[in-house]
Amino acid sequence: MTTSLRAELDYLRDIVRDIRETTTPSTRTGDQWRLIARESQIAKAESFERCDTDGFLSQWAHQQMQGRYMDMARIADDGGTVSRVAVFDLDGNLVTMKTVSGRYGESWFIPQNEGRARFFNESEAASAKTRRRNNEKKGYRLGEVRVRVEMSEYDYTRTEDVVEVVSTDSLADEI
Repeated sequence: MTTSLRAELDYLRDIVRDIRETTTPSTRTGDQWRLIARESQIAKAESFERCDTDGFLSQWAHQQMQGRYMDMARIADDGGTVSRVAVFDLDGNLVTMKTVSGRYGESWFIPQNEGRARFFNESEAASAKTRRRNNEKKGYRLGEVRVRVEMSEYDYTRTEDVVEVVSTDSLADEI
């Protein structure tokens, strides 16, 4: 093993330990998350150099965590929010909904629609114009909102807390 790789890993581990002891995941900056990601990247390289392909599982795990930490850095840079698709009625009002995975793929569960619950699946038509028309026949349009993200030490979760409505009809831009 090269001494420079080991020295960088030891240096980064000290920095990451300090970051984890002095901050909470939700208060970390993008730069702090990138340092944590860099530590995973160097740990993967050190594992490969030390074991070659025998340590493939730890190398894979370090690579997965590096990607997750980079996602967390981008989220921190965006103020702890991410964009997601949302369902709006034809008047542009945000509809209360929950994303669910079922037998026919992902859909939205709308708990209250004129007194009854229902599911809404996005149209899969090739043309944006046809997709929009098909969705409107069902009484909805797809838009985009920004929601808060809850960060933990090794993962993040999108919340239902809408911070901003970006678009009440995302397909209108494509038509």
